[in-house]
Amino acid sequence: MSRTRCCFCLTLAFSVVGLHADPVNAQPPGGARPDFAAIQEASKKDRQLMLDQLKIESLRISTGYISSSGAGGAKLHRRDFGEIIENVCATSEYHWMAGNYLKYAGPLNWSDLPVDAHQLVALCAPRPVFLSAGATKGDGWVDAKGTFLAGVGASPVYALLGKKGLKQTEFPEIETPLVDGDLAFRQHAGGHTDGPNWPTFLDFAARYWEPK
Repeated sequence: MSRTRCCFCLTLAFSVVGLHADPVNAQPPGGARPDFAAIQEASKKDRQLMLDQLKIESLRISTGYISSSGAGGAKLHRRDFGEIIENVCATSEYHWMAGNYLKYAGPLNWSDLPVDAHQLVALCAPRPVFLSAGATKGDGWVDAKGTFLAGVGASPVYALLGKKGLKQTEFPEIETPLVDGDLAFRQHAGGHTDGPNWPTFLDFAARYWEPK
């Protein structure tokens, strides 16, 4: 199954789960591989075909919680640290990827990519997005700094649309929440899990969710 088809299936599942909880303020969850789908869903502007098929009049994905997504998610590709394209295109994982993506694992490589993850994050604007990762010891593979830098790169688009991106460009100390804007980041001290950042994300998202 290609990344596109897989993400569509996961996205559909996330959206339906979100609808049962709140049809107005759906939020696609993620964690590692499922975050490939979560960030792509958060970036989509037109879901009418899917909504028509589900006989749903409207659906607003209000926030994105993108945790430990690594290469292919919110981590910068053109940064030689942690997981790289050659890893996610290996024999045990290539089925996650679209065919056009595979060529950057050979003969081309990650430095040949014409786009990068900061542009995917920017496509989420003006929607609020929380970028998350764990400590280098235990979650270093996903490259927390590369994820932070993708947020920095996307911040000018948030500003262009009248929203607030990340205020600082220097990678923060671990467990420092950068949540003042509409694009947020926090690296927790745990391993490859999204659990430790859920309380911070929920406080962040509460600013946007309508009261019951």
